[in-house]
Amino acid sequence: MVFIVIFTFLVLGFALKQFNLLTQTGAKWTSHYVISICMPAIILLKFPNLIFNWDLLFPSIMAWILIPIAWLLVLWLSRIFQWSLQVEACVLLMVCFGNTSFVGYPLVQAFLGDNALVYAVVYDQMGSFLTLAIVASLIVSVYKNKIQNNRSHTEANQPFFSNGLALVKTIFTFPPFVAIFISIPLRFYPLPSIVTQVFELIGRTLVPSTMLLIGYYMVFKLPRRDLNPLYFSLIIKMLLLPFFAWLLLFLLSPLEAGQFALFAQTTFMEAAMPPMVTTCILAIHNGFAPRLASAAVGYGLLLAIITIPLVYLISQRAV
Repeated sequence: MVFIVIFTFLVLGFALKQFNLLTQTGAKWTSHYVISICMPAIILLKFPNLIFNWDLLFPSIMAWILIPIAWLLVLWLSRIFQWSLQVEACVLLMVCFGNTSFVGYPLVQAFLGDNALVYAVVYDQMGSFLTLAIVASLIVSVYKNKIQNNRSHTEANQPFFSNGLALVKTIFTFPPFVAIFISIPLRFYPLPSIVTQVFELIGRTLVPSTMLLIGYYMVFKLPRRDLNPLYFSLIIKMLLLPFFAWLLLFLLSPLEAGQFALFAQTTFMEAAMPPMVTTCILAIHNGFAPRLASAAVGYGLLLAIITIPLVYLISQRAV
């Protein structure tokens, strides 16, 4: 069912572009809406309700552990293949964050049952969700400043503190990051119910808005220069990272055998989810190789139909 919903909006976005019903300006304002309104609304709803339970520590930290592994792999490949800063930033956003909620929840439930959902929620909320708000903000800020410096040719002439201040300003004015700080006191002073209902309605528009945008930017024939980063984005995100996750589970998990099996399978599957839709919109919004980002999400969703059942079968044999 989840794939039907996703592909319906993908096709709709692609059709709107073909019939000129969604213009470049409209797509730009839609991305502003997603980044500046939808994402902060969801953060203000979810972040105050996160429960930090030490018994569920390992699902929450797995997403954090995989990010530096993915980052190092991307930097290494970028140096080998001489990717541009835009492509490097795009690939980082694609491989560091997975679609662990909208795609992850129903697939985990379908393959592993209701008991596995608690682990999926912890992985998503305390792992993917927090890394999205913090690490994605850092990636966007760092690469926006790098690209701006390259364009102006002033990096060598500017004092270090000037670049540092620009980076800090970019991070602390990024709407999702601002929303985290606003949400901290909301743990003790909850929002009025009417405000919560409004934010819930806004949050429900995230999926159709983002999938329409991806459909708008979706291309079936990429330039040759984008094929290499596309292949590596999907290989790292959907094959290598779950492999690393599976190895780390045996080293880090203190759970007993019966519990470990379900915990390991759930975390393994969540780590194998395709690239996150929201970070695709971040890439599009900031001009980080938009076509490559859309292709990575679109083809990633298609590949997930094959790779996720395969990951499940592997986890069944490995337990």
